[in-house]
Order: sequence, then C-alpha cells, then structure tokens
Amino acid sequence: RGYLLPRLQESNGALTSSLVIGLFWALWHVPGFFIPGMVLPAIPLDWLVVLNYVLRVMALSVLFTWIFNNSQGSLFITFLFHTSLNSIMPILMQMFIYSSPDISRTICFTWLSAGFQWIIVIIIVLYFGSNKLSHNV
Repeated sequence: RGYLLPRLQESNGALTSSLVIGLFWALWHVPGFFIPGMVLPAIPLDWLVVLNYVLRVMALSVLFTWIFNNSQGSLFITFLFHTSLNSIMPILMQMFIYSSPDISRTICFTWLSAGFQWIIVIIIVLYFGSNKLSHNV
C-alpha cells in the first residue's frame, strides 16, 4: 500500500486506486479460504462467501486509503487501524456468532458487516470526493 497507492493515485484517483488495491489484497488472502476457520469460521465455502469477503476487503481498502490520505501518508496509522480491525473482529464474532451454533447468524453478521462498511465508504466518498478521499491531499 505504501508503495503502490501513491503511484496509482497520481493517475487514477483515490477511489479507483483503492478498488484496484482491494482486488490485489483479496487475492493475497485467497490461501486463507483453505485454512479452516481463518476467513469465516464455520461457513461452508461457496461463491457467496467469496463475494462477501471480496466486498468487505474492497470496502476496507477504501477506508485504508482514506486513513492514509488524511494522515499525510502515514503507514503507521494505517497499520494501527488494520491491527485494530484484526483484533476486534474475533471479539465481535465471539459475541454475536460463536454463542450460537446457528450458521445463519454468521452469514447475517458478515453481510451486515459488508453493508456497514460500504455505507461508511459511500459517506466518505460523498463527503471527500472520489478523486482524493481527503480535503488535505
């Protein structure tokens, strides 16, 4: 992200660059689908699971670009956000999903998570603009 994002943004704008990086990032995480419980615990792998994961990763990619651009390109701040998400998601899943063996709760949680992330992305894009995702850059 620290190398590719600034270069992509020069010619493509922040939103497009984020989505391109999001696709690469999703591909980077493909091996996680073959490690039981790593990507989405207790959900049988199918195309909807993959679609959900790609949508969430791409939304997060836009959020990471927004953080990167609004922190004067700080990878450290972006890494902190990434780490906080990686830390909080298992806690949220423990609270809302693991307390019940019902797979529909897991599916509902992941789709609500994807929807919530995209709502945040839409708000950011509408407020800051898709070209820079920032008033500072």
